[in-house]
Amino acid sequence: MRVESIVLATGQTVDVIDSAEIVRLAGVVLLHGFGTSERVSLRSLGASLAERGIVGVVPDWHPTAAGDSVSAALDRADDVFDRLGIEPEVRVVVGYSAGGRVALGLTIDAGARFARCVAVASSAFDIAAESEIDAERQVRVLLVHGDADEVRPLSVSEQLGSGLANAGIEARVVAIAGGTHANVVCAAFEPGLQLSNPAPDLTDPMHASVEAIARFVLT
Repeated sequence: MRVESIVLATGQTVDVIDSAEIVRLAGVVLLHGFGTSERVSLRSLGASLAERGIVGVVPDWHPTAAGDSVSAALDRADDVFDRLGIEPEVRVVVGYSAGGRVALGLTIDAGARFARCVAVASSAFDIAAESEIDAERQVRVLLVHGDADEVRPLSVSEQLGSGLANAGIEARVVAIAGGTHANVVCAAFEPGLQLSNPAPDLTDPMHASVEAIARFVLT
């Protein structure tokens, strides 16, 4: 696994996580949770996906200026995927926690950039208020959530899945047994630092989450 860090004109850093030994099958943009520089928390997830042929582009983005910071990162992600020969139809956006809301907006809105997204332990999302859905677009959403999430209960994703289905969007909820808010993205929360870092070892919930995400991205 290799990580290339790129600094954008906006001052953001974007990590490209790839494996030179494995055929590249798809690409994902991984959006971290609330915070301005937490991309490192998704490094283990990105590495696990890279082992399955999925290239990860992991930007820092700024919640107070989400539109501008995410847009700049997505433009660079497109450049990376184009260079690696990853076609647009196999590009997926994956958002964790607050990043899940952003990923949903980048997928279900009319004219959105992506046709598929994964929202992991997502914040609540008001479909009617926060999006304008085009019923003609073919959109697929995967909602991954730990059943032991101590920050945001599984019911948030279950209700979101029902709301998406009622709006005509194909959505599936995967509940991760023993999954906490952090370990579903292969991270470990450090209370003293108030942030998550990559977990040193993948637990059963982490493996289950990686497999669910990879299966969705590759099918």
